[in-house]
Amino acid sequence: MMRDQPTPAHTLLARFPGIRMRLHADRLGAQDQGLSRHVITDRQQLGALFTSTKATSKQVDVSLAAPNGYPLRVAELAARLDELRPSTRLPFDQAFESFRSHHAPIELEIPAFGLENGEYLLLDGNHRAVGLFRSGRPFTLRLCALEAPINRRYLIDLKYWDRPGLAGVVRATGRWKRAIALAIASAAILAAYASEWPALLG
Repeated sequence: MMRDQPTPAHTLLARFPGIRMRLHADRLGAQDQGLSRHVITDRQQLGALFTSTKATSKQVDVSLAAPNGYPLRVAELAARLDELRPSTRLPFDQAFESFRSHHAPIELEIPAFGLENGEYLLLDGNHRAVGLFRSGRPFTLRLCALEAPINRRYLIDLKYWDRPGLAGVVRATGRWKRAIALAIASAAILAAYASEWPALLG
């Protein structure tokens, strides 16, 4: 049944097989998730996206277990690339050089997880997003965002945003207002991807 009617989370994982973050699609209820699309052409908005790279005030690229760690935005990571090990920095520089040599406007599609207040956590494409930000080239970035409860049980990186108890309940209650519009948008996106499911899902 899953192969015939993939959930939004499974569709996202199939469309973007490069996702390495631990997104537990099977833990999400079918009614608790959807897909949304967002187009970004502004460099400041690109720089505000959260990456999967964590840091402290003294070190970049720390583990999830680092007690004072926090996720860096694209602009913040771009500003601290010199703190990375050469091998870790290399893919960021390669993406930058690739985009810098482009003369036509750049178009990208990157998966993300929807947070609160219109913010997003990139699920893949961190090197490209940072390289694009550094390049200063005109671009169109299309985010394909999974909209679901903000809970580390579904994605451990969400531990920086989820909260136990009443605050989590209040957040969940507020999100229902987006549910109807999200359901409509999600259905349209799933329909658009439907023709690709046989190839994506094998």
